[in-house]
Amino acid sequence: MTGSFRGRFRTMDDRSQPSIRELATRLRAGRLAAVALCEDCVGRIEQLNREINAVVALDLAAARAAAAASDERIAAGAARGRSRAYRAW
Repeated sequence: MTGSFRGRFRTMDDRSQPSIRELATRLRAGRLAAVALCEDCVGRIEQLNREINAVVALDLAAARAAAAASDERIAAGAARGRSRAYRAW
């Protein structure tokens, strides 16, 4: 990470943010909606990407549809396993 960004973005050792494992646990337990998590991520991308230019292409419609489908599967008791949870959109 370059010096200009240091301290402004989450680092690997930042314990104030939930890990992907904790988010997945919350999703499966119904304590977090995938749609809400998706919107939080979209907001973070919109907030930071102008400066860091890390996202080249973003399919918001597909991301939101996938999140809604995940919420439906979780509500039906058919959450997908770990191998699908970490797959990119």
